[in-house]
Amino acid sequence: MFDLNNLFTLVKRNEIGKARELIKIKDDKITDSQFIDYIISLEKFIKLFVSGRQPEAFQYVSNIDQLLSFSNDDGLKYFLNTLLNFSEGLRRLLAGDVWKAESLLDIGSKDMERMSFFVPEFKKFGLNYKAVAKIATVRIYLNAGDIETAKRVSGEVNDIYDELLKTLDANIESDLSGFAEVFAAKLELSNLFTSLDYILYDLESMKNRLDNATVYKRELEKYKSQLKDGPIKLLIMASINIHSIFLEFYKLTRKILVLREPFDKSDIKELSEIQKTLFDTKELTINAGLRGQGYLYMVNQLIAIRNNLYSLGKISKKDFGRFSGMISGIAFLIFLIIVQLFIQPSAQLQFVYIFSVLILSLIVGFGYGALKFQPLLKLLSKNNSS
Repeated sequence: MFDLNNLFTLVKRNEIGKARELIKIKDDKITDSQFIDYIISLEKFIKLFVSGRQPEAFQYVSNIDQLLSFSNDDGLKYFLNTLLNFSEGLRRLLAGDVWKAESLLDIGSKDMERMSFFVPEFKKFGLNYKAVAKIATVRIYLNAGDIETAKRVSGEVNDIYDELLKTLDANIESDLSGFAEVFAAKLELSNLFTSLDYILYDLESMKNRLDNATVYKRELEKYKSQLKDGPIKLLIMASINIHSIFLEFYKLTRKILVLREPFDKSDIKELSEIQKTLFDTKELTINAGLRGQGYLYMVNQLIAIRNNLYSLGKISKKDFGRFSGMISGIAFLIFLIIVQLFIQPSAQLQFVYIFSVLILSLIVGFGYGALKFQPLLKLLSKNNSS
């Protein structure tokens, strides 16, 4: 099996004949100039890829494909084929083609180990993107209302990240971003399922999930200060803020919808702080560039939820009965925004979710008198999962 570093060294020494012989490319197939160009492209591609600058690496794919077509070395062919397939998987993931991306990025443990012979860092970023692709499928299953499958795949994601954590070393500076991305992804998954608890009016489950996710937030706080400035650090700061906002949303929602009490001055002050945090978080996601686009959409919707909570909380306690219809209307808007933000149901499921949101908003607004609708939620949930 050829040595990749030896190949690069031979080309840099201008020992082109030995380099050709190493990967079994005959002189009459390509010129020395073309050969050097292909090898340099391969080296640049690998450096960009393992440093997290994958979109920049894609420009070298065509040259790597040419190198593959000329070589007769089985080891190099295996390496380049796997690398090109993985690259295509990542490109499709960035383009939104989740199912094809998951297939291309789903590399087995043996292949991970074999690729790591050529590029030691491959297992780390290979496991990371394998998990990222599965997180994207979790969103799709949630959109389709297949909650059980979403939970199963989420468990697979956690297993992949647990395997990734075993490859990382806290004493190696380059591994710090890996630790941070693992815990950021775990926090993201938690937030996805927390949002489900929110729209199902299961505040107890929401609180438990938020409490359990605090460990991820704590780990991110630890690594945040050690990371270099860049998109990953900005997104980590944003995800920490979003978790904190969900905690405050839980407290305020419980007060206004469960305890049926209006907001006091401290609550209004808290909503003002949330508004400022959301503004700061939006700036973080904008500055993160392409990687922040998904977060940007989330932040915009959280701003809308915050504004509706503020409107709902201004109703005085004595008016809760008289304004039950208004309360139900505002609650309906809040839940509907959450559904469109976190679930994004398909066309055939829109009616089911909207009807569920209507039932929840009636319970919120009219209290005990509307509880007779609550069994319908369980019925809808069972039908939705089947």
